[in-house]
Order: sequence, then C-alpha cells, then structure tokens
Amino acid sequence: MKLSVHLITYNCQKYLRFCLKSLRDQMFQDFSVLIIDNASQDQTVHFIEQYLADPKNKIFAAKTKFIKNTKNLGFAGAHNQAIQWTKSDYVFMMNSDVILDLDYIKELISFLDDNDDAAAVAGAIYKWDFTKVNQESLGKTEQIDSLGLKLFSNHKIIELTDAIHQNKPQEVFGVSGALPIYSRNALELVRTPIFHPSFKFYLNQKAPELYEYFDNDFFCYKEDVDLAYRLRLFGFKAYMIPMARAWHDRTASAGASVVKNRKSKSHFINYHSYKNHLYFLLKNIPNKIWQRHFYQILPYEAIKIIYLIFLEQKTLTAFKEIIKNLPKMLKKRMYIQKKAGAEAWRNIEQWI
Repeated sequence: MKLSVHLITYNCQKYLRFCLKSLRDQMFQDFSVLIIDNASQDQTVHFIEQYLADPKNKIFAAKTKFIKNTKNLGFAGAHNQAIQWTKSDYVFMMNSDVILDLDYIKELISFLDDNDDAAAVAGAIYKWDFTKVNQESLGKTEQIDSLGLKLFSNHKIIELTDAIHQNKPQEVFGVSGALPIYSRNALELVRTPIFHPSFKFYLNQKAPELYEYFDNDFFCYKEDVDLAYRLRLFGFKAYMIPMARAWHDRTASAGASVVKNRKSKSHFINYHSYKNHLYFLLKNIPNKIWQRHFYQILPYEAIKIIYLIFLEQKTLTAFKEIIKNLPKMLKKRMYIQKKAGAEAWRNIEQWI
C-alpha cells in the first residue's frame, strides 16, 4: 500500500461529515484508512459507524478500519498506535477539523515519489470558517492558516502565514501537524525509545525495544514541532506544496498576539503547550546550538515565566509533571543527540 491515512477522533462529530467526504472523494485512491477514536463522549463513534455502514460509502468502508480506544491516549499516543499498526510507504496524519481539495493527497504523493530527500510534506492550509459551513462555499476562505513551521533563534516556532508568492514547492523548516504526510522510512529513523522514568540510566545502556514517533509524554499539542526538529536534526527536509489545498478550523488565530491567543485558550491547552515546549527544548537542542544562542533562548523563556507568574499561575503546575519526567527526557536527549551525531547542529543552524 502506498499510503495509510490515520485519523484520530475525539468529540469531533460536527466535522466528520465534511472531513470523511473530502477523504473519500480524493483523486488518489491507493490508501488504507485507520480511524482511532480516543474515547469520545459525544456522538463521534456512532456517526463513524453509521457512515461506514452506509451503502454509498461501501468502497471507502472496505479499506477502512475503525478502532475504539477505551481511554484517551492523546494525539501522540493514538498516532503512535496507528503508525505501529499499519504498513505503507507514506503516512498521512489527518485532523478531523479539516476538508481537502480533491487532489490534495495526489499532489503530495507525487512530490514525495519524485524527491527522495523529502521526509515531510503538507499543502497550503487555509482557514475554514465553520460557522458558514452550510453555504455553497462550505466556509472555505482564502486566508492562510499555515504554510509550514518557522524557527527563530530563540527557538520560538510559529506557523508561517505569509502569502504564497510562487506556485511551486517551497522548502520549510517543518510542516504543520494539521495535514502532514511523512515518509515512513524517515519516521523509523527518528523514532525514540520509550524509556522508564528513572535516574538509573547510562549512555551505553541497551535501548528498550518499544519506540515512539511522536512523544507520548506530550499527550497533545506541539508534537509536530518536536518531530519537525528531530527530522531536521537527522538531515531530512520538509516542503510546502501550494498546489495542494486544504482548509482547517483552528481555534486560535496563527496571526494573533501570543497573549491574545493564550487568553483565548483553555487551561488544558496552555498547560500542555507550555509543558511540551520545555520538553522540546530539553530533548532536542544540540549543545552547540545552546552555546551559540543561549543568550536568545534563555531570556525568551524567562519572559514567559514572568508572564505565567503574574497572569497565568495555573500553568505553573506543569513544573510538577516536568520535574517528574526529567529523568526520562534526559534519556531521550542522550539517545537523540548521540544518534543524530556531533554535526547535527548544522542542520538547525542554517534555519536560524
């Protein structure tokens, strides 16, 4: 099979009629589908079962497998399940709150087939105004949601939202987690062992046999950033393909200020976003990058802590989990840095 499509669902019934139809109707059809529900509490499971049972969707249902988790494993945990349970050249990690142009997958697979150095690709993702979904346009807009990920010297990473200046593939630091397709070979090379949370570890210890692709300790949010950085460390490339178009209903605006975005989000989102950013820094930044850019990274982190102390104290509870998982993160760091090699920092420096 050329492609396996992995759709993780959680309380997303309102999107599924549009999301599944846009997947079913793709021009490229050499794919299997694995839907994993993370213990939804709404009518998500019922809708999916009814959709797959509908005779109109017989062909789509024949290549679809539906798994119902008994507990919420998060975005990372469920996607790790999906990668381990499928076999294909490429992996498409599809969000539920999206709709695809008919040739979205076709354009991305064609590019991957022609470019061996590409480990990750995504299309031009536009904003989906779900409040206008019943209109003829389905709420599609021409406002950019994401053209990929951009890295700054202080290791802030944002979604690129600049206008598309040319109608050809563009290399980016990494791709957004909303609609990426990854090379399975690349995922296998950058995977990380699942370590036990203990300080008893040694550099040359035998690695565990279980692996993760997204970091399970992230649970949700910023897994795409973590994976994008790891892929770059290992010398892989990522591309945005503007001919492939999709639409995403994002809760927070990528163009809004950080403070405004944080105030618009729940404690759950802010908690995991901040925790995972620190995990990302602990695991991935090579020593050489720390030496060259500590004077930019540390002040930026200090400003965030000051903000949390005065305006968002609840998020500071994340440090309890961070301290608990520190031994595990240090193990992951040792593994990643050793496997990536002493010169891996150069793969990051060129994007700063």
